[in-house]
Amino acid sequence: RIMKRLGIADERDNYESLRAKLEAEIPPYQRMKTHLILIEFGRQICRARNPKCEGCPIKRYCEVRKNDFTMPNI
Repeated sequence: RIMKRLGIADERDNYESLRAKLEAEIPPYQRMKTHLILIEFGRQICRARNPKCEGCPIKRYCEVRKNDFTMPNI
C-alpha cells in the first residue's frame, strides 16, 4: 500500500517483485530496520482505512496527494 501510494509499486507488482525492487535500493544492513519502519508507518499514518494524510511527513512524495486526490475516510 505505501509503495503504491508513493509511486514505487504499480498494480502489476506482487510481493516478490516489490521485494526485489526494494532490495536493489536498500543495503542489506538497513533492510530489517526499513521493513519495521514501513510496518509502523503503515499502522500509524498510511493506513488502509482513514489514512492520516494531513500529518504525513512524506506527503509531498505521495502520488495520491500529487494528483490532488483525497483519500476517502472509510
